[in-house]
Amino acid sequence: MRLFRRSPTVNSQGLFGASFVSADGGRKQLLEGLERGLAALDHSATAPDASPLQIQLVVQVCASSYYAEWKSGWERAWQKRGEDLSTSRWPSSLPADGFVVLLLPLAAGRVGPSVGKHPRLAATPIFSTGSSATGQNHEDAVLVSVSSWVANPAAGHTALLAPPVIEILRRGAATQRSVQTFGLS
Repeated sequence: MRLFRRSPTVNSQGLFGASFVSADGGRKQLLEGLERGLAALDHSATAPDASPLQIQLVVQVCASSYYAEWKSGWERAWQKRGEDLSTSRWPSSLPADGFVVLLLPLAAGRVGPSVGKHPRLAATPIFSTGSSATGQNHEDAVLVSVSSWVANPAAGHTALLAPPVIEILRRGAATQRSVQTFGLS
């Protein structure tokens, strides 16, 4: 497996959001920050005493029309497994043009239909919302979430990353899956 590698330098946004990219060069700055973060992960992962986590970032993008059911599914899954995660601080609903992005750090090799709709997480996820009415798009929200996670992958750990998989969800299933490298190798 070819890994898109890269360590912690900034506080994680955790489950509750990130700011979105502005039209004034914000995307370029985020890409530069992502590149620096990936290089830092590379450096820390190759240290003699390193025990890097092998992580596949899966980013789910869900539109407002399916949000309530999707949110409820995550809450049930986390409660059933006794995980210390909850959707209780997520919005109860989204505007008609709204969307959510949930970054899921999974153990590498555990991606695809075999893990089900609610896979076990290897580290803290990142949740954020957006709305096309305010000029936001899910591509930029994905970039913000990935950049935030790369800056702080897991407390006390470094990581080897495969390129993120983006899942566009409709009616309870991923209708589109793609690998996103953000133009980086």
